[in-house]
Amino acid sequence: TVMNATQTSPWAVILPRTIVAVIGPDAAKFLQGLISNDATRTAPDRLVYAFLLNPQGKYLFDFFLRAVDGGVDLDVAVEDAAA
Repeated sequence: TVMNATQTSPWAVILPRTIVAVIGPDAAKFLQGLISNDATRTAPDRLVYAFLLNPQGKYLFDFFLRAVDGGVDLDVAVEDAAA
């Protein structure tokens, strides 16, 4: 079966997501030491998948990064946004 972009698969789960903005000219450099992937590879037309670890190296949550004018946006699950 071929589905178009407006259809939803019966097995897909759509989770609520939100954007957390990290603002400033050094936003990517700031994130670089905190996340699992290379934050300096972000671009307006490229998402970078990464996750955040606690100081002991345990997984906390994942997100996508995208460069925007003035900083970096993190696309994250709503329940993880406050952290």
